[in-house]
Amino acid sequence: MGAQAEIRDIGQLLHATMETTAQQWLNYDQRFREVDESLGVVLERLIKNVQDNVNALENFVLGVDEKLSGAVDKLGGGLDELGEFAQSMEQLTAKLNSGGIDTQRMR
Repeated sequence: MGAQAEIRDIGQLLHATMETTAQQWLNYDQRFREVDESLGVVLERLIKNVQDNVNALENFVLGVDEKLSGAVDKLGGGLDELGEFAQSMEQLTAKLNSGGIDTQRMR
């Protein structure tokens, strides 16, 4: 085999290697493009799920707030009445202690 034939063989080998390398890069490009697209879809779903959960939590907190507000309003009315009762009892106790009420008549 002469030098010219060896150079031709090396050229053909380099050409085949370059074609294989180019095809591998195309395969990697396509593969990672699909991975990027899949990752984008996954991230979009993740973001949507987080937003849905935030909205659900907000609605839950608003519902709890409304219920607690109603309960406080109901308790507030009862507390006013209880305060009035305590004040009446205090006045009655003060009258009893000062002798302002005839306890013999109450029996």
